Amino acid sequence: MIPERQRIEQVITFLIYAGKVKNDTDFAHKLDYDKSSLSKMRLGKRAVTNELKQRIHDIFRIPRAYLFDGKGEIKIEEPTTENELVKSKALIESLRGTIKAQKETIRAQALAIKSLQRQLEPQLKVEAKDTVKAKKVNKDK
Repeated sequence: MIPERQRIEQVITFLIYAGKVKNDTDFAHKLDYDKSSLSKMRLGKRAVTNELKQRIHDIFRIPRAYLFDGKGEIKIEEPTTENELVKSKALIESLRGTIKAQKETIRAQALAIKSLQRQLEPQLKVEAKDTVKAKKVNKDK
């Protein structure tokens, strides 16, 4: 049986060649998984978690038997039942909701940044004038 760590490496390589991910960073991003945690698992410094294997199955449809037990082959399973299609659609909708919420957060943060910049503008102008005056005084000495 292939060790877990090696199976994860094979899955990443398979997904790159299948065009599902660009590289290991993209792989971690698509799984919404911390890249440093993934790197530690790949290097053997951390155990491969069931959570990671489950996410790989849920997102990329790699067979659970391969991920959890090393049985079978690496492939992308097609949804075969209406229930699986419904789950896939629900996952997509959930991800869309997450993306929408993140976009809203980014917009709110951008507005907050602009507001803070406007508040700081007068103070920065005064500080700039003071700096110019100080340089002029130092030149005159």
